[in-house]
Amino acid sequence: MECRKDYTTTAAYYQRPQVASTESRASSPVDSQDTITVFGDRHHHNDLRSRSLVARTDRDKFNTKTPSPFKHGGWASLDDTWFLECLAMAFSFASFIAVIIILRAYDQKPSPNLSYGLTLNSIVSLLATASRSSLLFVVAAAVGQLKWIWIQHRERPVLDMQSFDDASRGPLGALYLLFQHRGLSIASLGAIVTVLSMALDPFIQQILSYPVQQTPGSSTQATMPQALTFASNTNYTFLEQSYNAALWNTDFAVNPTCPSGNCTWPEFQSLGFCSKCQDVTDLATIYKCNQWTEPDVDDQENLTDDQKDHSCTVNSGNGANGTAVVGYYTKKDGMSIPADLIWILGLTDRVESSLGVPYPIFTFAHAQFEAGSANATITNITEFVHGIRLKSVQECVLSLCLKTYNVSVTSGTPQINVTSIDYGERFTNNLPVDDEIEYGYQDIDCWRPTDRPGPFNFVKLPTGTGPIPSNFPFLGYKTEWYNFNFSTSSWAMSADKSWHTSANFPAAFTRVLDYGLGSLLSDMAAALTKYTVQTGNTSASGTVMISQAFVKVSWQWLTFPSVLLVAGIVFWITTVMKNRQHRLSLWKSSILPMLYCGAEKIDPRLERPGSAADYTKISQMSQSAQITRVKMEDIVDGRLRLGRNNWSGPSVI
Repeated sequence: MECRKDYTTTAAYYQRPQVASTESRASSPVDSQDTITVFGDRHHHNDLRSRSLVARTDRDKFNTKTPSPFKHGGWASLDDTWFLECLAMAFSFASFIAVIIILRAYDQKPSPNLSYGLTLNSIVSLLATASRSSLLFVVAAAVGQLKWIWIQHRERPVLDMQSFDDASRGPLGALYLLFQHRGLSIASLGAIVTVLSMALDPFIQQILSYPVQQTPGSSTQATMPQALTFASNTNYTFLEQSYNAALWNTDFAVNPTCPSGNCTWPEFQSLGFCSKCQDVTDLATIYKCNQWTEPDVDDQENLTDDQKDHSCTVNSGNGANGTAVVGYYTKKDGMSIPADLIWILGLTDRVESSLGVPYPIFTFAHAQFEAGSANATITNITEFVHGIRLKSVQECVLSLCLKTYNVSVTSGTPQINVTSIDYGERFTNNLPVDDEIEYGYQDIDCWRPTDRPGPFNFVKLPTGTGPIPSNFPFLGYKTEWYNFNFSTSSWAMSADKSWHTSANFPAAFTRVLDYGLGSLLSDMAAALTKYTVQTGNTSASGTVMISQAFVKVSWQWLTFPSVLLVAGIVFWITTVMKNRQHRLSLWKSSILPMLYCGAEKIDPRLERPGSAADYTKISQMSQSAQITRVKMEDIVDGRLRLGRNNWSGPSVI
């Protein structure tokens, strides 16, 4: 479809209006500046023949002796190309790439504090809006150009042109065009892009979030007590205090110092005490109980009020022996037998290995005995004593150990986890008699971690200092004070020869039985560890964490904007290629072709022979439109006309 100078094919569709007289022109208030007036019948809009178009232009611009063609070039000629659309599409793509670059630069980084009160959201939103606006500009131009392609080779309803025009102006018109074409035309793709562009902003808003994370602070430091040596006093008070604390207390936590309430520490090692327990009933044995000789109880007058004792030996299975004492009261027809027996082996006994711990510092055992059911009728004391057997035996060790800690504090709550335990090994360092060393011992029991083998050089240390931290030596103590056997259970024989049991234990022993030996030693190890780290002068340094907002980019929300941009580019390129195939001038969304195509007499230069004016380009129509004026006026016959009065001759569209 083209606008040409040969208008014979369109002249039959128009009628010539009456030209106003010279007097009426002279009396016209706009005589000094010619205009185009549109007249028509206001009551018969369906009668195309009742409408006419008369053009009138500035006479000074056309009263020239030699007609000249339109001046081409300059900014106006850009309308005849895709240059502006190409520039807009490049700007849209660049804006979108800028969004991606900015998001990638700040992703997983602290929330930026930008100048002038700007926020990252506002910058991303601004760039996204610029990208969308430029994209819609190109899409609108492409839809407008498809309008002219749509009517180039086939007669179409005039309403179709209005549909294309509405689609290039906004989402509602695009939605109407989409339903009208049922999504089967190229213009439908542009309509889809226009409609879906309304959802772009919500997707952009979902991309950025600002979760609060913990980040290292530099103002303060976190600390955790740490023991690199163990050097206790020589009066055993630390053992007594730890034992009593394990019996009656429950709080043995060693808490870190964390100013912010959120801190972390790298893994570190600290010296402490560890306990370990195991049921060894299947390995334990009892013997020497069958060597009992029943006393003569028939001669009551000659019996003294003494207790005759007999010892049974219990072995836990690894050489840790305990003695169970059986006592018989000669005048009271009663006897004392062991119901529970707890014994300890310490440094002086030097158990080589127990429960997989080489040379533990302390080895504990707890045996429970059975001597037949209560109220059982037993006529012979020897028979009763020979029936004593082991009900259960538990063995425990308490030893120095090297613990590897993983410590953190979250919201003020410490989390202290032991990731590994090294029980190390004990060894004896034999020193010459004339060697003068700290504490004055010749033979010293020492302890060292497994990964720090000897030999060690012992030297006299200055006053107030402890052993060499890197070696972790441990000075041993004798344990006679701490050695004890508890086995108190009274049995009385009634007249019918039945035996009844009753218990009268010390409070500490009762506490051990109620609490359990394993639980007691676990608390005792914790109490000794607390004593060890509190008496040391070292601490493990941690990192103070502070709360800070970080930028988190949800990249999946960029999928829709990316697809929308690609669809817009594909639609535009397809339109350019299709327009090149049809060899149609670029009129895009302009309304000027509707006025100039077939408006033979709207410009008087078209009537002049040899005129080069040819309205095939928007730039030409735009230049003509700049000097052509129109006005809507009512005339007597009720019609609307677009008229001109400054030259003679027909000028009717």
